[in-house]
Amino acid sequence: MQKEIDMKCLTYSTASGYRLASVYTFLHKKEKNVQRFSDVVFYQSDTQFVYIFAFGAVVFWGQDSNQSLSFIKSIEQFADEPTTQFEIDEFFYEVGTKTVIDEIGNTIILENDTDAFYKLSLSYALGQSIKLASHEKDLKSTIDKMAFIPRTLAKTGKTSLKRNEIAKKMGELYLQKSSINSNLNVMHTPRVIWDHSEIEPHYHMAADFLDLHSRVESLNMGLTMIQDLLEILEDQLNHKHSSMLEWIIIVLIFVEVVLFIAKDLLKA
Repeated sequence: MQKEIDMKCLTYSTASGYRLASVYTFLHKKEKNVQRFSDVVFYQSDTQFVYIFAFGAVVFWGQDSNQSLSFIKSIEQFADEPTTQFEIDEFFYEVGTKTVIDEIGNTIILENDTDAFYKLSLSYALGQSIKLASHEKDLKSTIDKMAFIPRTLAKTGKTSLKRNEIAKKMGELYLQKSSINSNLNVMHTPRVIWDHSEIEPHYHMAADFLDLHSRVESLNMGLTMIQDLLEILEDQLNHKHSSMLEWIIIVLIFVEVVLFIAKDLLKA
């Protein structure tokens, strides 16, 4: 049992992001082998490796869930929009002759079990994957909540949503798109991976296995469909508002004409 715990890789989506400068300062007081780059802070302690990513994911090698959750709690003060409803994934890992991920056995085969940069290449893809899983869950929830809108439009030709509700939902979509396409940056090789070309093939292997690119495209497609729907609703409300203004103008002109005629009649 202890061996299984030691040979487990746990990944968590814990927040919208981490302030890495503060995380680094906090960890550097307790750990010796702490390193910081623009989008990741990581350290090695004996056989344990921990990677904290700016986009709000944490990856652990060689820790059990209690240790991992305790660590996440300790850095929560440096998190932006932390959540208690973590997305979690786990793999077992073992040492072999070639770096691969075995889908059937849910196992990562490592060529090297001691190099922090080598594990960083895999951890980066694993962190992006668990963060995408969180976005996928949010998208499904959004679609479920908004499923009534097209049905209502099909039946009645109008919606009960107000202008400020539509604006809020469009703002939420923009933030989610920004998080996926800018913060995660899945469609490009991360800078820290690019700067260490010897580990780049391992990152791409893991990214391909985890299907990162097509998942981002699928998320963007879903978000775009929701955005198109909201834009249709916004256009409908704008048209309704314009029609109302036209009727107000017509009524005012009518009132003005009536008053003009009444004034002439009174003079007569």
